[in-house]
Amino acid sequence: MSFGGKSMTISAALGLLARSTLAVFLGAFSLLAITAPARAQVMEIVKDFESAASYPMSSLIVGADGYLYGTTYRGGDFNEGSVFKIAVNGSNFSILKSLRCGAASNGCLPLAGLVQGLDGYLYGTTSLGGASDEGTIFRIAADGSGFAVLRSFQCGISGDGCSPQSGLLQGSDGMLYGTTAFGGSGDGGTIFKLSPSGSSFAVPRSFRCDQPTDGCHSAGKLLQASNGFLYGTSYHGGAHNQGSVYRLAPDGNGFTLLKSFQCAVAINGCMPLAGLIQANNGMLYGTTQQGGAVDEGTLFRLSGDGSDFLVIHSFQCGQAASGCLPVAGVVQLGDGNLYGTTTFGGANAEGTLYRIAPDATNFTVLDRFACDGDDGCKPQAQLTVVPNGYLYSTTSAGGKFGGGTIFRLPAPAASSTSSNTAISTGPVAAVIGPTLTVNPNTAPRGANVTAVWSGIVNPTAKDWVGLYPAGSGNSAYRTWIYVNCSTSAGAVGKATGSCPLTLPLNLENGTYELRLLANNGFTVLAKSGSLVVGNPVTSAAASISVTPSAVKKGEFVTVAWSGLANAAAKDWIGLYPAGAPTSSYLTWLYVSCSTTANSARATGTCNLLVAPSVPPGDYQVKLLGNNGYGVIATSRNFTIEPAEQSATLSATPNQVRRGGLVNVAWSGIDSPTAKDWVALYAQGDPNSSYLTWAYVSCSTTATTAKPAGSCALEIPATASPGIYQLRLLGNNGFNALVTSSSFTVQ
Repeated sequence: MSFGGKSMTISAALGLLARSTLAVFLGAFSLLAITAPARAQVMEIVKDFESAASYPMSSLIVGADGYLYGTTYRGGDFNEGSVFKIAVNGSNFSILKSLRCGAASNGCLPLAGLVQGLDGYLYGTTSLGGASDEGTIFRIAADGSGFAVLRSFQCGISGDGCSPQSGLLQGSDGMLYGTTAFGGSGDGGTIFKLSPSGSSFAVPRSFRCDQPTDGCHSAGKLLQASNGFLYGTSYHGGAHNQGSVYRLAPDGNGFTLLKSFQCAVAINGCMPLAGLIQANNGMLYGTTQQGGAVDEGTLFRLSGDGSDFLVIHSFQCGQAASGCLPVAGVVQLGDGNLYGTTTFGGANAEGTLYRIAPDATNFTVLDRFACDGDDGCKPQAQLTVVPNGYLYSTTSAGGKFGGGTIFRLPAPAASSTSSNTAISTGPVAAVIGPTLTVNPNTAPRGANVTAVWSGIVNPTAKDWVGLYPAGSGNSAYRTWIYVNCSTSAGAVGKATGSCPLTLPLNLENGTYELRLLANNGFTVLAKSGSLVVGNPVTSAAASISVTPSAVKKGEFVTVAWSGLANAAAKDWIGLYPAGAPTSSYLTWLYVSCSTTANSARATGTCNLLVAPSVPPGDYQVKLLGNNGYGVIATSRNFTIEPAEQSATLSATPNQVRRGGLVNVAWSGIDSPTAKDWVALYAQGDPNSSYLTWAYVSCSTTATTAKPAGSCALEIPATASPGIYQLRLLGNNGFNALVTSSSFTVQ
């Protein structure tokens, strides 16, 4: 294969030429075999993918538990993709979820990575699968439990999109933002937003390919910049239909096309596949897969208003010291430089790892990829900075088994000259330097301490606070958070702020300290005083019980505890599904029996309401220490049973054609809500595998509660002939209140 076929190889890989060509490029992996010398030892392979999970196309994230999480395009039980986790040293690899194509499936063929929400769940997209087999948004817990499809996309609906190929961004408002490559009112793709529960979905922007002032086919992840705007790229669209950079407010207002790309212009680029980053000089940086001096890709920059556009590097396939056709974007590290990969080019024509200064100087190829031997090749994912001092990413092919790899390399030391560039507006007061304090200075394992900082001169969203054994090296942190108080960076830096930090239960007793570090690197801005960590707030005598052993939804259980050593006013009780992680509580109370802390209680009882929205099943209550997630005691399991319902649900007629209407009528909902909903199911399918649905308002917009009512529900034209049923489900959940009799779809 010559590089003349590059536009087919890359864009077909991402489904941008036709929705049916998502896997075309996989067959091209074997066509560029070039004998290569041994690879320089800059990168280290920590995982070789094989048939169980293969072809990772996306970047990794580091979870709150320190593990790496990602997706593969193939592999899993059905060879249609997977979600996985792995330790940073390459051990403990596990597949959390096998994905599957087809209508009413859980989604398949993911091209994007994951994001960990503020609620601890992992969120991602699949390019195909779901109710219409046109892509999904899903959620899964870090231990693999709780998988749910939050959204199934459908191309033919103007208020929807389809085939999402980018990852999700959790905005400063808590909503999840992303793009679809196709669908929407103009069939040029969409920008969407979704609440983490899946209950609220909106399309702030539908793209039109025939409008020169619009984007079209957006494949890169969105960026929320420090000004609050969302920024993105599109593969087509713009004045020349060869790609664009755009911005808009999160509510969809203020859409502006900032840059139209053009392939035939040497000082331009075209057809970007990656998203943007905002560097510490305030400029936006990204890559184009084509265009530039020899039409083989560029690295560019522009300001937030679209001015000052500059191509800072043109890639070239025929140069070993360059690389070409970048699919991934760049990251900025603590030394101030930009780091990225190209998918092709370099000494083996199978990709490079490069570094360049933001001012376009000092471009260097650090390493090159090779499909031969044990190396990886054809990287398509952005690099990820992990606080253990390494950069991690994936290759989409190569490795021992040919299914791709995870590689890492040491992150560079931070530079004292890599601070933000600011515009002087007059005399500046002398700066003593940032400060950091910890309160209290003595705490048990499992408790929360509060980190308070001030005086960061050039704050960034990725400044972070780490917990360290006193006197240890800067890579020896035991837990950490960004300055937005989570392990997912926010949109803006914080010169002054405070965050609670939970002390891990597996800490050794001893003396620790907090450190404030700059911009995902290991440059220490400030240190706290000493923090003495002791035994957790528990004792062998501590116990908690719940009565009765079975209760109906909407009723109370009585929780009793005793033997609590080192009791605190903010010790608390949480209700959990049996075996759920401590961050996944359903409801909670302080030991004061309210959500307002009062006084410490080593022994006591409280009544805890089981909400009507809680699904039936096995549950437990936990007693946790001092506003943290350190578990002091856990009850035996108890059962939550369905509330007694007098609800009825009917479906008429008993035979209906695909594309026709079935009439739904219900009555007798004891505790109606506006978000009760009716859904169509193949008989016997689980409650999460609905084919179409509507709220009791008879639309996908919730309005008012209806204890009784009727709607007409359209049978999807894509439904297979067979036996179906309707179910009435409670309050945006998957608890079926009542099921209709079966009917036939012809």
